[in-house]
Amino acid sequence: KELEKKIRAVDKARAQYYRFYTGEDLNDKLCYDLGVNTSGLRHPAILETIPSVKILRIYKELGGEKITVGSDAHRTIDAGRGIHQSFELLRSLGFRYVCAYRKREAEFIPLD
Repeated sequence: KELEKKIRAVDKARAQYYRFYTGEDLNDKLCYDLGVNTSGLRHPAILETIPSVKILRIYKELGGEKITVGSDAHRTIDAGRGIHQSFELLRSLGFRYVCAYRKREAEFIPLD
């Protein structure tokens, strides 16, 4: 009980902080995007994006539209690797664009 109270208080403080600095509601689904990480495509034990196709389908079915894509490269050779493959996957799942952020503003880039 005590821990639940503390968690609720922290959540409330975070929501107030977010609203103060952004003017937006932290619980609004439009404030969020799903990041597709291509590093799993390079890993022999995974060989798919993170999150998986299954999760991407669920996100789409629930009305999710904002998607970012990154290669999570820790080596120069991996920078951008798998990006185009992920774009093809997203297109096949019905996503029409990916998101890039400039000065904290979402910019929607068509996948066509």
